[in-house]
Amino acid sequence: MMAWLLSMILAIAMLVQFSSILMSYRLEVDQSKIIATDQSRPFRLGMRIHNLVCLIDPFFFKKCIANLQFTETDFRRVIVNNNIPLAPLQVTKTSDLKNLLERNNRLFFFPFQYDFSRRPKLFIVIFTVWILLLIITLVLTIMVLSTELKKLRKDR
Repeated sequence: MMAWLLSMILAIAMLVQFSSILMSYRLEVDQSKIIATDQSRPFRLGMRIHNLVCLIDPFFFKKCIANLQFTETDFRRVIVNNNIPLAPLQVTKTSDLKNLLERNNRLFFFPFQYDFSRRPKLFIVIFTVWILLLIITLVLTIMVLSTELKKLRKDR
């Protein structure tokens, strides 16, 4: 029972850690400033999972970034209420609010960070190497975890 519980805790911790590095942290920060919510401190991990689901299927939720429409009133509310400086964010009109969110609404770790449109073969090579490294890391983690769990069971 204890080994099963430790395995579940480790699996949840790995999923939370993996979801935290998948996208830029700026997405949730900008989202909380731009999209009106009832919460003063939104649950960022929940927002991250919501954004990941929206990347897979933007029509799963109504409030996915791809489905958002901003009005001039939203633009004024964001600029006035959040004291957002216009120059660094390059927000000068209503459509820039959505562009700001869409800029960070993507997978944000190494193989997906660069634009490989001019060199698609390079992307295939890098993505293949990255996937192999990921698989090796997961297999080694599982092997180490299983030997540690076996030691725990023997010690009982």
